[in-house]
Amino acid sequence: MSAATDGRDHWLAPGEPHCADCQAAPCVEQSGNVNPFPPFNYPRKASLMRYSRGHQDITCQGCHESFHGLYPVTPGIDTTSYAQAASLNDDDSHGPLKCGTCHDVDQDGVPIWVRDLAYNDQPVSGDFDAAVSWMHTYTDEASPLAPGGLCENCHSVKCTNWDLLATASSNSKWIQHAYRGRASRNAMDKVELDKQGYVSGDPAFEVPENTVCQQCHRDRTNKLSRSSTRWKNHLLEGRVAEVVWADVLTRFLGSTCGW
Repeated sequence: MSAATDGRDHWLAPGEPHCADCQAAPCVEQSGNVNPFPPFNYPRKASLMRYSRGHQDITCQGCHESFHGLYPVTPGIDTTSYAQAASLNDDDSHGPLKCGTCHDVDQDGVPIWVRDLAYNDQPVSGDFDAAVSWMHTYTDEASPLAPGGLCENCHSVKCTNWDLLATASSNSKWIQHAYRGRASRNAMDKVELDKQGYVSGDPAFEVPENTVCQQCHRDRTNKLSRSSTRWKNHLLEGRVAEVVWADVLTRFLGSTCGW
């Protein structure tokens, strides 16, 4: 780290670096000011880079590297880890990390599932720079239901009119969104919390084996076991929220041990 312009001292300094020291909108981090761009990791405003998180709670340094940002948006590249990003980027480029590091992408480097996402009312599909701008605004606080957001990538009416879904716990198509790869479990939880105040199957509001479980199959609690791979995969595949998975396991097997 010392080779990186004495980076160790600067990295641990209490007043720097901040994302906003180098970044420009829409990647800017708010410091209590009001502007049209979403806060980078609100409500943890003005965080140091090592604490800041962006795209769905991924750390800033997860893509831009650590101390002082070894791969900032400026042309200068720190040679101490020059090869690391190239080993992760699908096009062998030397940072920052691109969409293809985590997603299947098209010839433009944009995730292939993108259809109707929009940034500043402009389609993201086919525009890598717009896709990068959108992902910087899709932070942990962003709602999947927002105009031009995740849900509207496939449809709009069903997302803006919750009555069409009745309650999430009784709609089999909705329950299987994460399992079918239509949305992440995290996104589903956000939508349900926004629209009904709790995640489907939350034992504080409903009995999961009488609601969400019924949307895919009948009662199978007698087949639960600590060695059940299928039940463990329910959590990995996003079939149920984590609170539901833990509740069912605890009530029928005594604890979550054995995972």
